[in-house]
Amino acid sequence: MKAAEAIPQTISEHARFSGGQSKLFRDIEANLISATQYHARMIDLISLYENTLIQISTAKGFDNVGKWAKNQAKQALNRAEKL
Repeated sequence: MKAAEAIPQTISEHARFSGGQSKLFRDIEANLISATQYHARMIDLISLYENTLIQISTAKGFDNVGKWAKNQAKQALNRAEKL
């Protein structure tokens, strides 16, 4: 009966254990792509909310600005859900 293999402790051991460096690099690349996509989405959301808040904060000179601002905020939330 063969003893259980030890869990890899270093990157080089991990690379040999998991099928070579190419698998390790593919896993790293997949994680970087995922993180980049989340980062880009966060930037888009921040930009959307920032622009909407600027429009609302600088609005003046017409009646019923409160209702308009509320509608702007609702539209921004709806656009954010689609991002």
